[in-house]
Amino acid sequence: MNLTGKQCSVLFLLMTQLNYENWLIISQKQIAEELNIAPRNVSTLLKTLVEKGVLERKTNLKGMTVYRLNPLIAWRG
Repeated sequence: MNLTGKQCSVLFLLMTQLNYENWLIISQKQIAEELNIAPRNVSTLLKTLVEKGVLERKTNLKGMTVYRLNPLIAWRG
């Protein structure tokens, strides 16, 4: 899996925000602020990480999009 520098930055930030069972507890706005990048770029980066199998994209019971880190990359259980 080849990741760009920005994709790695997002991944490393996300790894610090995992809850148990690898669900991410950070908004796209927070990611943009933490990494000093435009919110629209965060959306594109997350989409690419999903396409590369790094993240799983799901819809929760409230209809919100949530992400889960692939447990083969890291696990917090």
